[in-house]
Amino acid sequence: MNQAAKRHVILTSGRSGSNYLANTLNLHPQIVNYGEVLGSWTLSWKLFRPLRIMGLGVLSYLEYIYASHVFFIAAQMYSSFSHLRKSKAIKCKYRRYIKHIGIKDFFINFERRGAFDFILNQPEIDVIYLSRCNILRRYLSMLHMEKSNAAVSETSNLKVHQVRVDIDHMLHNLMILEQEVRDEEAMLKRIEKAGHRLMRINYEDYFKNTTTIESTNKKVFQFLGVKAIALLSEHRKILPNSFSDIIVNKQEVVAALKGTVYEVYLHEN
Repeated sequence: MNQAAKRHVILTSGRSGSNYLANTLNLHPQIVNYGEVLGSWTLSWKLFRPLRIMGLGVLSYLEYIYASHVFFIAAQMYSSFSHLRKSKAIKCKYRRYIKHIGIKDFFINFERRGAFDFILNQPEIDVIYLSRCNILRRYLSMLHMEKSNAAVSETSNLKVHQVRVDIDHMLHNLMILEQEVRDEEAMLKRIEKAGHRLMRINYEDYFKNTTTIESTNKKVFQFLGVKAIALLSEHRKILPNSFSDIIVNKQEVVAALKGTVYEVYLHEN
């Protein structure tokens, strides 16, 4: 990696738009974001698992990802192959032109892997926190992803699979998601105390319309110290705004949430 390149990390939770943000960063000629590297489903983690048996720790693994020339080249080759398979233009990047390099991953993965010390011990790492306030929509997006097996889409024609919500399952998971938010805020306080630069992005404000997406992207580029280019990812929002188009048993869901602390999440927009 270019010695002048700085480091960043996108910290987020599932179904909060982080794939869109990471993809946007990768459209910038001076930025590389490797995406998720701590999930058990990721190729890099699968390759790392045998090395853990040999005693290599997760902090060394993350340092390798940020610092390794070999990993950088391998990631560019993987990206090129992926673009070629989709009949998309190949855009290889060269290390000498990269000013910022990073990853994006879920708080829960950092916690499970015991990897927060990697961030806390390096206050020079810039932190972007992407959060989604409406935890009911996060929950519905998770259900839809399980049913459609689609985490992202580059077309507006993706079929929306309506879901039937199990009320007990919903209420239980909304409690879990609430606790996740509290845990995230506690960790962010530690990160700020450690001296990190922190940028907060709210999903609802970010994806309000094309104008807010473009303006937020420019603010992210400015935060990372690169040229603020007008860029938009090809990723598209999967779920519609109307609950009637998402939930089969909408009235049952509404009745279950009325009068609870979760009623605030029932707004359609």
